[in-house]
Amino acid sequence: MVSSVKSLSQNTGAFVFTNGRYTEVYPKESHTHTSAAEALDEFIQDVGIPVDLRTDMASEFAGRNSEFVRLAKKRSIRLTYQEAGRSNQLWYVDLEIRELKKRWHRIMVHKRIPKRVWDYGLKHAASLMQRIPRPRTGRTGYEEVFGKTPDISEYCDFEFWDLVWYHKTAHPGLGEEDRALGRFAGVSHRIGRDMCYWVIPVSGIPIADTTVQHVTADDLLNPDISSQVDEFNEKLVARLDDTNHRTKWDTDKLSGTTGALDDLTFDDPAYGDGSNTPTDEEYGYTPEEEVDDSDLNSYDKFIGAKIRLTDDENNGGNIATVKRRATDFSGKPLGKPHSNQMLDVSFQR
Repeated sequence: MVSSVKSLSQNTGAFVFTNGRYTEVYPKESHTHTSAAEALDEFIQDVGIPVDLRTDMASEFAGRNSEFVRLAKKRSIRLTYQEAGRSNQLWYVDLEIRELKKRWHRIMVHKRIPKRVWDYGLKHAASLMQRIPRPRTGRTGYEEVFGKTPDISEYCDFEFWDLVWYHKTAHPGLGEEDRALGRFAGVSHRIGRDMCYWVIPVSGIPIADTTVQHVTADDLLNPDISSQVDEFNEKLVARLDDTNHRTKWDTDKLSGTTGALDDLTFDDPAYGDGSNTPTDEEYGYTPEEEVDDSDLNSYDKFIGAKIRLTDDENNGGNIATVKRRATDFSGKPLGKPHSNQMLDVSFQR
């Protein structure tokens, strides 16, 4: 994956490792076989040595003198390659890259985040994806790989690019003069201990710190702090301007492919155009009737119905009345209603 903007850490692209459920991203300064080998080495340190590894036929991964190939052989990793022109052989990689791009673009547009922090944004998005249960198994990718439930406490307090306070000195006092404004840029895994976060200060040079706190709504009601925040935002936007930090990658040529970070289009191979998708009739599938569960009680035909529970008590008068739909602990109605009584599997109370 390449970017048209050089990041704060001078990265121009990223290597993505995924099995379709667990994804790691390693931004690098260049798209060379040496950088690919460095990314694989970091992946081995973070996750472990994979038994099999499948890549495309790029020279970085398949070249005769590639450091990536040398490292794979040294670690006894079985390398296989995608056939040229057959992107569907690595479809799960395209899907994960698509989701990474979508998450980054969504938050970048919503919070007006400068493009030069794309590497921190992708790393944070990948960390969140690792800890979100997947529909097929109901388990997180982290749990599938490591065999244990992930600790999400570091990811619960802040969202990416939240406005925060951090303390500039090693031994801060109780006064406000020791704290400074910054932007939250993810969890720091290799620096510090638990609850150590990346912060982008006004200088634009990322720092790792454990004294990070929210800028509260009450803080923003203070005119002095509000003006301080406005000044901070103005300076940081100017510092992160990407006008003079464009890379050699031609985004127009890369447009419409999963390899371009800056471009998000529904024409990429992961989306498809639907031309080869069989119809419901070809599948032999009849969709069930769609029912709005939020308003079922207003027209549920069973509400108010009388049901005889047994005939051997109270002279056959042991009768119950349906009051409402049964729900689970979260309030979601149990079962699936249907206009055909034989197909109705809803639960009632």
